[in-house]
Amino acid sequence: MKTNADLLLEATQAPSISAISKKIGVPKPTFNTQVQQSRIPTDTLVSISRAYDLDILTLLSKLEIITAFEARKARTSASLGDFSDEELAKELYERTLREALNRKDQVALAAESDDQQDLDEGEMY
Repeated sequence: MKTNADLLLEATQAPSISAISKKIGVPKPTFNTQVQQSRIPTDTLVSISRAYDLDILTLLSKLEIITAFEARKARTSASLGDFSDEELAKELYERTLREALNRKDQVALAAESDDQQDLDEGEMY
């Protein structure tokens, strides 16, 4: 698995994290900590994209902050024809999974609430 530093170096083609730090004007210790903790502030990401002439959405995608699908979706008001069948299937799967998990959580909360109400009312099974 690639580290944040690896992803950043790959995206910028910079020789080192120190070189990026110097180019964007952020102190090296501060920037190293941000990169290691995956807490690079938005203004720093914008500085990186400007310093390395990268589209901000491309940078966010390369750093795996957003998916390539999300980057492309954000660039345009895309039609379904702009995406591959695989991308559409993956998006549909992920949405369906999220919705199913949300419903499952709601059912579990409702069941807990019903159980607590039964206990409060003194009902026994």
